[in-house]
Amino acid sequence: MIAIRSRGLDIVLSVLVAGTLFFFVFQSCRIIRELLEYESGGSVYAGLAETAHSETDSPGVQDSAGIDFAGLAEINPDIIGWITMPDTVIDYPVVQGRDNDYYLDHLFDKTENRSGCVFVNSENSPDFSDKNTVMYAHHMRNGTMFADLEKYRDQAWADGHAAISLVTPAGSCVIRPFAAVEYAGKEQIIQTAFTGYDDFADYVQDLKNRSVFQTDLEVHPADRIVTMQTCTYGIENGRFAVFGILEKIE
Repeated sequence: MIAIRSRGLDIVLSVLVAGTLFFFVFQSCRIIRELLEYESGGSVYAGLAETAHSETDSPGVQDSAGIDFAGLAEINPDIIGWITMPDTVIDYPVVQGRDNDYYLDHLFDKTENRSGCVFVNSENSPDFSDKNTVMYAHHMRNGTMFADLEKYRDQAWADGHAAISLVTPAGSCVIRPFAAVEYAGKEQIIQTAFTGYDDFADYVQDLKNRSVFQTDLEVHPADRIVTMQTCTYGIENGRFAVFGILEKIE
């Protein structure tokens, strides 16, 4: 009887050890796969940034006009812009797909990769002429894509980074952030259609009231805005969005 119990215990221990080993191997493979995807995605975007900035390698707003859109379009005709945020890794092409799913897990060169791409809502006009153009990208755990948007939680950072460059085939623009909001994914705070100036003004004021930083920047009724949204890990199924006035540089 003792021998039978001992063999039974050995079997249970063997199953537990095998299960633990399998879980360790599985998790290790998953982590390695993620790291390889991070590296692959980073290499693709680093190469694009190097070739796209035909006039200068500086990521500053004033230096981002020389984007080779013709060359980028040969790689991916979905290109509609290039976004650069000084003092961050955000220096990426902006695309617009037929839906809002494809570029969640495809790079600019259309390689399948969980880093995805910066993309504009498929229902927006591709020329950023809408009242509110919505831009999405992942918050990657290695700090890439739109992870640096969360730096706008810090008032000093927001004060020192009041301009984000957006270059389109039609010319250079600047996005001037006026609010940044954290919210649950089930809460639909992003509005793209407005019944009139009052509706737009009420929407902007609500965003400013909820903003994690404060600014004296005024949003006028005739202004167009850009929303840059990503995920946040501070709350369950959380979202973090930066809202800015879109100004064309003459």
